[in-house]
Amino acid sequence: MNTVQLVNPKEVEVFLLDQEGILDASAWFDNGVLTAQVTFLEGTPVTERALIALCKLGLGNEKAPGQVMINIAKPRAVVRVA
Repeated sequence: MNTVQLVNPKEVEVFLLDQEGILDASAWFDNGVLTAQVTFLEGTPVTERALIALCKLGLGNEKAPGQVMINIAKPRAVVRVA
């Protein structure tokens, strides 16, 4: 059976967005490989390998992405007007 038919990328996105420190996540199939992209706030220690392992634990091997791209977001300055 084809993995593409077994996995809904939206399920992976929801799982990733539920993890602490992840600001944004998306998942899709690229040439049959489930790929995820996540955005963390600058200073959050994370690796592609750790995220894939986390997905395997939480979703199972067949639903874990084969590749994860990590984006780092810089904090925005807050300007208050008196």
